[in-house]
Amino acid sequence: MEYLKIIIPILVGALIGYCTNYIAIKMLFRPRKPVFVFGKKLPFTPGVIPKNQSRIASAVGKAVGQNLFTNDDIVAAITESDLKEHLFEKIKETVFDNDSSLKDYITEYSLKKENENVAENKNEVSKNTEYETEDYENIIEEAEYKSDYDRLKDRVSDVITSKIINAFEKVDLNALVSQIAGKTFAEKVKGTMMEMFLNESTISTMSAPIGNALAEYIKNHGEEFIHPLVDAEVISFMENPINENLSELGLDTDILESVFEKIFDTVISKGGDIISEYIDIQKIVEDKINDMEVSELEDLVMQVMKNELQTIVNLGALIGAVIGVINIFVAI
Repeated sequence: MEYLKIIIPILVGALIGYCTNYIAIKMLFRPRKPVFVFGKKLPFTPGVIPKNQSRIASAVGKAVGQNLFTNDDIVAAITESDLKEHLFEKIKETVFDNDSSLKDYITEYSLKKENENVAENKNEVSKNTEYETEDYENIIEEAEYKSDYDRLKDRVSDVITSKIINAFEKVDLNALVSQIAGKTFAEKVKGTMMEMFLNESTISTMSAPIGNALAEYIKNHGEEFIHPLVDAEVISFMENPINENLSELGLDTDILESVFEKIFDTVISKGGDIISEYIDIQKIVEDKINDMEVSELEDLVMQVMKNELQTIVNLGALIGAVIGVINIFVAI
């Protein structure tokens, strides 16, 4: 019996300390909604975290965005990682290690976009109208016919043709024809009696109408013969493998890597400003926590601090046991 008088206060104190801390931790999350009795809200309802979820979300967002995961941290992480090398390897594989052409990429993108638009339009009109399958097939065929590739190809050809014609219009064709004609005639009549009659003035007089006629013809009909030639070259360029076009231009992997590195480094050097402008880390974290159910928030906290919270409960039992021992000595 004497032993029970010693053990029971210790066990009771430990049990009270354990249960008190366990209940206190549970009351951080429960009850999840206010509890009313006779129209009066009970104290400590809802739990501390459900009641202050928005304030906690704001505090956590601020701590993460301003101290733990800042814009500069993101830039530093990107700079120190092998992202640049990985991205260039992907670019090199895409450009140099396959035989795909600009046409292939543009057509693939165009068909994907058009099919998405057709599917979206199909879903929209199907709400109000009945259509046969062949009607949708006609829509898809029309979308494929008006591809981005054809529009881009025609636009490039038109621009280049226009630039060539404008360049011709800026050239003094009279002087050019006179120069070419003078050189040609001089070579042909050299050592003959005609040489004394074909001086520079005579050749200029003879060539002027030719230059004027040529300039007028290019102005009025230049597109007719220039555009097909340009169009053929544009088609050839866009249908040839990209790696062949780059090689023809003298652009090898070393040059492209150098250009890519400069662009990448420039973008990353301004990354902090870009991230600040478009990405608000603090708000992202805050919104994420506010959108969580209390049960999800509880699971998250328990995943992170389960052992620490259990330690608090165990310490409650220990402290209760110590208080029980003290009470025994006090009673004596």
